[in-house]
Amino acid sequence: MNQKAIFFDLDNTLWDVYPVIVNAEQQLKTWLKTHVPGSLELYESDQLGHFRDAVIKEFPDKIHDLSFMRRAVLEKLFLHHGEGSTRAMDLAASAFSVFIDARNEITPFTAAAEVLRELSSDYLVVAVTNGNADVFRTPLAPYFQDAISSADAGCKKPDPRIFEIMLQRHGLTPESVVHIGDHLVDDIQGANEAGLHSIWVNLDRQSHDGAVQPASTVTCLTQIPASVAAIFSR
Repeated sequence: MNQKAIFFDLDNTLWDVYPVIVNAEQQLKTWLKTHVPGSLELYESDQLGHFRDAVIKEFPDKIHDLSFMRRAVLEKLFLHHGEGSTRAMDLAASAFSVFIDARNEITPFTAAAEVLRELSSDYLVVAVTNGNADVFRTPLAPYFQDAISSADAGCKKPDPRIFEIMLQRHGLTPESVVHIGDHLVDDIQGANEAGLHSIWVNLDRQSHDGAVQPASTVTCLTQIPASVAAIFSR
């Protein structure tokens, strides 16, 4: 019998990303204020948007790599602040390290660990994310066997290629996989177009126009195991 697998989105599926980013930004700002006096004012100014625009224009093929983009923006900030190119690069790496450490300080949704523990006993469980969180640096690490990000794949959901890479890596057929996520386009449309089953995690009970149809919808994480079982029994 073919192995069955569960692909999970991370941000806003297994944890609330908003407070994570707020904390990561605060940690970064504290570092800037402490280590590069004057750079915080620049970071909090309108100039930051110009730095982002310049990075996007210079590296359009890297937009899917959030870590690269943030480091590049920080490097431009330090260059504008008057640092030499080598020091600007080193400072950007140090500042980004502070940010990404905090980016992985997540608080899982209630029942996330319990649901993952149950699923991982029966299925291969992997992460497929457009974000730059590393699930293996979070409390949920024990329940995952693999992970891929848009930076790893060179493309981001809903591009079917990010799913196809993981299918090929583990010798999976599309029909043997359920992808679970909160975003109707990135997760559900992307999974559908790759031939996977899909479960929409609709914790906020949002309405939608039906243009994108998940195989199943859940409004709390505890509903996921039964939904997965029902899909695979069809």
